[in-house]
Amino acid sequence: MEAFETYKHAGCTIHLYQDDDPMSPREWTNLGVMACYHPHYNLGDEGEDPRDVMQELEDRGLDATWTNIVDHLKETRGATVVLPLAIYDHSGITMFAGKKGDYPFDGAGWDTSNVGFIFDTTETREECGTPLELVEEVLRGEVSEYDQYLRGNVCGYLVEGRRGGMVDSCWGFYDVDDAKSEAEAAAEHEAENAELMSVYESEH
Repeated sequence: MEAFETYKHAGCTIHLYQDDDPMSPREWTNLGVMACYHPHYNLGDEGEDPRDVMQELEDRGLDATWTNIVDHLKETRGATVVLPLAIYDHSGITMFAGKKGDYPFDGAGWDTSNVGFIFDTTETREECGTPLELVEEVLRGEVSEYDQYLRGNVCGYLVEGRRGGMVDSCWGFYDVDDAKSEAEAAAEHEAENAELMSVYESEH
């Protein structure tokens, strides 16, 4: 496996790699329930399908308008925030919180599809302990993390010590900057240990 970036820090060499087998963030404990449907992709949370919500509305004699969907989820699931979800499908897919036509590089919506929505529930708020004023921010963050997963932008690092050999590694980062920050902390820790060992060896 070839590193997509290699650089020096604190006397160590840091290698960054794409994570070829990451865990889907939808398998974590999440604030949001992600209900998605697409004929060609398996998206969102298992067992959550926006068509079920539309059927529930139809059973009540209501049209599946966005307003009715939001009101229904607030009434039946305790949602406080409901965000629409869409994907841009062009040489791979990217998900965003918005509707068809909102993607900046596809204003006409030729390669964009509405796929569902993400929302909080009474149960998920209690489980995650999320204050109401932060619900939308957290939901948007979950969409961003899932988008990184869909685009294959999950990475890991390997830290090579001053004398060679791996001294630390970790995988499953959904943000390159987070991977770099942790790798550099590991390199600094290794540098401190190497310095202490050098002092010890000089004294003995």
